Amino acid sequence: MEIQQFIEQVLKIARENGYRIETNRDGLAQIDFGNKKLHAGHLRAVFPEIMEDGAAIAEIIERAAPGRPCAHKPMKEIIGEIRNRRRDLKNLGIRENAGQPAAQPDVRIIEPSRRSE
Repeated sequence: MEIQQFIEQVLKIARENGYRIETNRDGLAQIDFGNKKLHAGHLRAVFPEIMEDGAAIAEIIERAAPGRPCAHKPMKEIIGEIRNRRRDLKNLGIRENAGQPAAQPDVRIIEPSRRSE
């Protein structure tokens, strides 16, 4: 799993679980857990450690985003759901990115110049 996939899955599952997804003043997507919020920068900071088996999710979140204990339980649930979905795909023999278009390289296409005749 790549970091962008992780962030997208966390946001998607948070939305499915009824949490509001907003954009903060810095333009980062963030999850509103009621009293406190976690933004994409926090999610980047906890990945990939938070996905490891036996990860201490509350401790990892506290290091990346101190003072947000209300995010610990919902994030445990979200990470559990991501793990379950990945396991289910694996059990079905489906690759995680199957059915998604391959990432396109960051290439600019330069049109040939036209000469006036």
